[in-house]
Amino acid sequence: KGGVYGPTLPEEWRLNKAKAALIVALRRERATRPIPEAPAAEENDSEGLPAIQENVEGGADCLPVVPQPSMAFGAKDSTVAHKASNAISVHRSMLSAASAPSAMTEDSNFVPLNDQEFQEEVRKGLSAILLVLGFFCCGIAMLFVSKSSFKDPTCPRSYEEVSQLRSCEVCGRGTLLLPLGGEMEKQWPPAMLVILYLLGLLWCFVGIAIISDEFMAAIERISTAEVVRWRKGHGNAFHKKVHRVWNPTLANLTLMALGSSAPEILLSIVELLGNEFFAGELGPSTIVGSAAFNLLVITAVCVSAIAAPEVRRIEHLEVFAVTSISSILAYVWLYLMLEVITPDIINLWEGLLTLLMFPLLLVTAYAADRGKFDNITALLWSQNASPELRQEQKQLEVLYGHDVSLATVKIIRKQLAAEASDRKTIMRSASMQRAAYRHNFVSSMSRGGSTRSFLGQELTFGFRHTTHFILPFASSVKVPVVASRDCEVPVHLRYRTLNGNCPLPLKYVVSEGTITFQPHEMEQVIDIPIQDPKSWGPNDEFYVELNDMSQGRPVHRILRSDSNRSNRPRIGLSGTTIKLLNDSEPGHLAFECVNVRIARDSATVIVGVLRLNGSHGKIWCRFCTVDDSAVRGKDYVHSEGTVEFRSGQTEALIHIELLHPEAEELRTFRVVLSDPSPGVRFKYTSPTDRSSSIGPTRSIGGGHSNIELACQVMIVTEATASCKSVAARRSLMSKSLLDKWREKAIQTFFCNGGPELQKAASKMDWLLHILSLFWKGIFVLVPPTDLWSGWATFFSALAMVGIVTAITSDIASLLGCTIGMPDGITAITLVALGTSLPDTFASMTAASKEMTADNSIGNITGSNCVNVFLGLGITWTIGSVYWQSSGQTTKWKQRVHKGMTYEERFGALYPDGVLVVPAGSLTFCVAAFMIVALLCLALLMFRRKRYGGELGGPRVAQWRDTSLLLFLWVSFSVSYIIFAVGE
Repeated sequence: KGGVYGPTLPEEWRLNKAKAALIVALRRERATRPIPEAPAAEENDSEGLPAIQENVEGGADCLPVVPQPSMAFGAKDSTVAHKASNAISVHRSMLSAASAPSAMTEDSNFVPLNDQEFQEEVRKGLSAILLVLGFFCCGIAMLFVSKSSFKDPTCPRSYEEVSQLRSCEVCGRGTLLLPLGGEMEKQWPPAMLVILYLLGLLWCFVGIAIISDEFMAAIERISTAEVVRWRKGHGNAFHKKVHRVWNPTLANLTLMALGSSAPEILLSIVELLGNEFFAGELGPSTIVGSAAFNLLVITAVCVSAIAAPEVRRIEHLEVFAVTSISSILAYVWLYLMLEVITPDIINLWEGLLTLLMFPLLLVTAYAADRGKFDNITALLWSQNASPELRQEQKQLEVLYGHDVSLATVKIIRKQLAAEASDRKTIMRSASMQRAAYRHNFVSSMSRGGSTRSFLGQELTFGFRHTTHFILPFASSVKVPVVASRDCEVPVHLRYRTLNGNCPLPLKYVVSEGTITFQPHEMEQVIDIPIQDPKSWGPNDEFYVELNDMSQGRPVHRILRSDSNRSNRPRIGLSGTTIKLLNDSEPGHLAFECVNVRIARDSATVIVGVLRLNGSHGKIWCRFCTVDDSAVRGKDYVHSEGTVEFRSGQTEALIHIELLHPEAEELRTFRVVLSDPSPGVRFKYTSPTDRSSSIGPTRSIGGGHSNIELACQVMIVTEATASCKSVAARRSLMSKSLLDKWREKAIQTFFCNGGPELQKAASKMDWLLHILSLFWKGIFVLVPPTDLWSGWATFFSALAMVGIVTAITSDIASLLGCTIGMPDGITAITLVALGTSLPDTFASMTAASKEMTADNSIGNITGSNCVNVFLGLGITWTIGSVYWQSSGQTTKWKQRVHKGMTYEERFGALYPDGVLVVPAGSLTFCVAAFMIVALLCLALLMFRRKRYGGELGGPRVAQWRDTSLLLFLWVSFSVSYIIFAVGE
């Protein structure tokens, strides 16, 4: 049109020009040139178009080339270019985007900075670093200057006398690194030491939380690793198979449990090494105290973290039952070792057997994951669905005022489960892992960001299910709309119906209106009249949509009272499908493999289509080929038609003829399935691998429903069948590693993780940033998880956890000694609480956001098993080997236990030496934990049977059970303290 492209320019060309404008702005910023208000057409001709070959993130193929070199920006495009120029701060803020993406996109305080403001924020960050460095340097210098003029006291020569002194007493031992001031520090005023050690212990807990977060990130990367293999398919084709390297159950019990339990395990080992291979109380008592805190307090918090009357249940019940029983048996075995078999003694065979119980647990849990113990689990855990079915049956009968059979409830649950499975597959991951929730909390704490949005439950209003069914007897369909939590003021929501596949005349009444949630009201019901339900076909459906939340005064009060956008009310699940309840099982259709590779010299490619989850009746769907880089008539012969399955048939093949042009590059096209027969759904995940189908779409509205399923076919030559060269991949990897390492360093430098966010930081943000700056500066040395697929981060973070744990162990021992508190009491109170706090908030958030209880409480019992089998198994095995190889040394003979030396008490029975583990208060702690653990598990079994899930339920039941669990934890702690003090 005369070379002028105005508003009628095709959308994809418009997008190219907008990208060109963005690149122009980025280049200008890199050259530190001022940015004009609106780029002129002449500038775009001379400067913008050469830049269009440049890629912001690397690689020229990411941006398509504009076909006309002299093309000018139209009126709308110059507005786009002006808006794009505001993205120039991306080179500064991309480093904080990884740490706080939601803040960048949602926080109204985030604004781009000019050069002067940026330099000001750099000076602030540098000042904070200098402040922290100056504080530490001055403190250490003063300490060593004072120490140089201090004369060390004369200590007793007898080891028998020295061994009875505690770590904070003059000449006392039992610590590995501290105190820094040596004997001089031990003579400071006790009140000052208590304050210093308490603050130091809390500060060390911050360090443990930060480095454990790095450790969990490495474990998450390792446990989610996948491997791709090409296996022989039909004819000359190869199918892409994607497999998880780690079984999810084994990953949870090994890597994930190890990550959450690493501080407790290393604390036990470090205490043994620092105590000259003599067993102490701090490590074992921390393991038992942490187990009690995790099982009782975390479960209590999660029970009440869910909006009533919703429930969350553990889905992987077989594995949870195995780990629950194993955790009880682990502490029974611990009691038998300490009190029955060899009191106060741990032999080598006992330590090895404790350690070998860990692989036995893995084998048993894997068998449970494979369904070997389903019947036993159902018997022990009351896994009987009838109470839950009857509860749902009662709810439907109350809702419709009509009798509903159990068979109907089962069909509804089955079809809802199928819909949920498809939805999660399309979303690629509907839920976060437990490590991600822990990471969010630790990041908000250490970077100075507010934890308010993390702790508060988001207020949303939406449909309960994505699909609702028309019952044969009903004259209307009831569609519940639920709130995620209580609201203090009324909220108004508009709704409307949209037609799907219902033919004219419509079989439902077109509806539109408003529903109102009064204060503290959790549910409203939309009633859509249905005309003659028996005339509905299996493919007839329509939709209900929530399209507006009232912006009147009531909601405005909510918005103004909460400055954090993540806590503002919003619409959650805004659409739902209404269809006939179909009790037949025609099956689902899926590609046998969603990625097929074929050699260019092959005559045909064969694509398999499978029929899953039923084979009753005749079904069909349409198929056709669609071009990608391959072109019909040049690379292959276009094909379309119908795939039919007879009753009982479960597989069909699609044959596509290939052509043989002379081309070296890889070419691809797609085989697309569409228009399935009534009642048939597509399954978006291949049954033979973990890959998702390409381009599954489902559009609602406009009077039709469009559902497609696609398989990608790659036509390759021998030269293009392999991946990129090793050198190219290493170059890209090294560039990515350096970029991420630089991102990590700059996130540490700035408060809240970036200069823009630092400008809006509050005083509390700065305080938290300064307190954690020392740890974050040291942990910058931990490499990103991309190096060696996470293993480099794993071992580096593990070493860091060991160092911080050694410092924590020394401070805890000195604090307890200064107060006059036994190490066991310090362990089950301060140390156990400090190491378990991040997991508490992570579990609470997972309970409120996840649809199941697996990520919130499902891993607790597994971690408790790992604590005993590894934390005590490794420690006691090392100690037993050391003393049996060293024999009865002078220190061992003079060590005092219950008023007698080891030589007097154990010398005759164990002439070669043995590891002595004083039972005493530890045995009482183990026995008390077994009692409260059994009561807690019994309560979870009752809640599953009574309310349909371990978490949630009626509000009164939530508060009752939460109070009961907290009472059990307080009783456990108080009873142990009384026993330890009395002993």
